[in-house]
Amino acid sequence: MARPPRSTALVLVAALILAGLTACTPATEGITGITVDADGQPVAVLAWCASRPPGGIAIDDGRSDRPSAGPSWPGQDFPVPPRAVSPETVPLIGFPPPEPPPGVTSFVLFAAADDNSFNTRPVRFQPSELAALRPEQVLITEILEGGMERNAVVTREELARRAADEC
Repeated sequence: MARPPRSTALVLVAALILAGLTACTPATEGITGITVDADGQPVAVLAWCASRPPGGIAIDDGRSDRPSAGPSWPGQDFPVPPRAVSPETVPLIGFPPPEPPPGVTSFVLFAAADDNSFNTRPVRFQPSELAALRPEQVLITEILEGGMERNAVVTREELARRAADEC
């Protein structure tokens, strides 16, 4: 039996690895923001361009030194209503914690589909940033050229427009 040339085999292996890596990565089909309600309680604001809403919102403590097997904070999912329409707000009941875990200075908030087929771009923030927000303002994390990030305050309408641009 004839063997394929070595270069053909290498190209085939590279293609299979690339296909495997991209198949596991969910698409980004929206943006996550955070605001406060009239009482100053944190509220997630989601805007998406997928054909259905994400299933839930997760909050991570943003620590890079957390053991990979360790749970993220707060270890709970905030469900998105199944019939939600973009943009949607979801109360973050129980957040922020009265006393953050040791070493936690920032949080990452994002939404994902139940089947992990898509997620929303996360917002990275410190609790002190929430104190400066008014209910009509939404804090988001922008991605700049070169992959740099910065936080910005936008309206819900601007969040929805930017989410449409994600797709």
